[in-house]
Amino acid sequence: MTTFFPRPFRRIVALAAIARGVGFLRAVTLAAGVLVFLAFFGAVSPPAAAPVSQLFPVCETGTGKFGYVDEAGRVVVPPQFDAAAPFREGLGLVLKDGMWGFIGPTGQFVIRPSYEGAHSFQGGYAMVSKSLKWGFVDPVGRIGLFPQYDAAGDFSEGLVRVKSAGRWGWLDSTGKLAIPLRFDDAGDFRAGLARVESDGRWGYISKNGDLAIKPRFDWAGDFEDGLAPVLEGKGWGFVGTDGAVKIATEFDEAAEFSGGLAPVQKGGLWGYVDTSGRLAIEPRFRQARPFSGGFAAVNERGTWGFVSKEGVMAIPATFKDVGDFEGGIARVRVGNNWGYLGTTGAFTWNPAPWRELTAEGLKSALPQESPKVFEKAMPRYPSAAMKAGVSGTVTVRALVDRTGKVKRATILDSADDAMLNESAIEAAKKSRFIPGTEGPEPAVAWTEISFEFGK
Repeated sequence: MTTFFPRPFRRIVALAAIARGVGFLRAVTLAAGVLVFLAFFGAVSPPAAAPVSQLFPVCETGTGKFGYVDEAGRVVVPPQFDAAAPFREGLGLVLKDGMWGFIGPTGQFVIRPSYEGAHSFQGGYAMVSKSLKWGFVDPVGRIGLFPQYDAAGDFSEGLVRVKSAGRWGWLDSTGKLAIPLRFDDAGDFRAGLARVESDGRWGYISKNGDLAIKPRFDWAGDFEDGLAPVLEGKGWGFVGTDGAVKIATEFDEAAEFSGGLAPVQKGGLWGYVDTSGRLAIEPRFRQARPFSGGFAAVNERGTWGFVSKEGVMAIPATFKDVGDFEGGIARVRVGNNWGYLGTTGAFTWNPAPWRELTAEGLKSALPQESPKVFEKAMPRYPSAAMKAGVSGTVTVRALVDRTGKVKRATILDSADDAMLNESAIEAAKKSRFIPGTEGPEPAVAWTEISFEFGK
């Protein structure tokens, strides 16, 4: 995880999502805004998307143009766009001459490219922006909501979270404010509950806006499989929808469940627990992501591969970076090239140069800036490590609050010898940062800091 914002998003939150491989569509913009319905349209019900084969973007060698292939690697839409995201709800988000629009499976524009930024379709609507203000369109391009809010999520369980004047609330599908703007931060609804921050503590509300779980956590994630990861005191664990701790807060870090398993970190390494709290896959990975399409992306000693739910390396960790499995294929990086492979490990689209999106092409309504190191503490070199000649680099993931202090630190990339990890954690907590921002406002955010030993 590069940030602990609500997953995707489930929504598109940051370009860092590409580096993580969490899915190309989630990295189309850095932030979002939402609009209230045009009075003369009334409450527009989005038409159901026509069934369509899953299509995936590819970049043509030489031209740098994007087109689409199917899961077998057959070209369906010839390369012609400046950027592209996977199809969602029957439409593909593409960039043409600096503007975003949507195409159908034949490659013809359904919504002409006329927006400065956009999200892929979710819940029957797509978020689009002009002049740094965001709104929604339906699948035929009709505007559904007028510009009004500074940022927003995507529709989830009939509600969409929106932000104005630094506070979050929720709109219903008619554009009416269903839950007042009163929270410092918020997530999307999952299983009837949404995470909210108030006065530095996280809890959960129900869809009528009432507090279902009072804010008491230092951090909180979204509910999946009836459980949500929370940070309470010094450890991460999981709570149920009743607010009771179901899996003890004994982990260094944790992420949301997916397919009955959740990534957890312990002793600087990642593994997976099941919904009973049993370690289904013992911690042995440097990094680990939630399961998708039956496999999870994991990092072993600096390279990525895929593990099955039984803990078997289904595809060896030989790649520089990977995406998640979706529609039977996953995007993988070989050197500086990207391709697609299937669940057997065979390529359906051979690796080729891939032009990534840049911030200049995105024009976010509320740019998100990660915290920056202001004063880096010197790590303590353990005497045992020094005598043994142990050296290495430890990268720490730090949660920085709005004042620049580290609230939480966990190991992102361990040295070969784990005895250096504790010293790196101590140094990260003593370091000071320039807080991250969301638009003009300071924001709680994750960042990374590395410490070298014996080099």
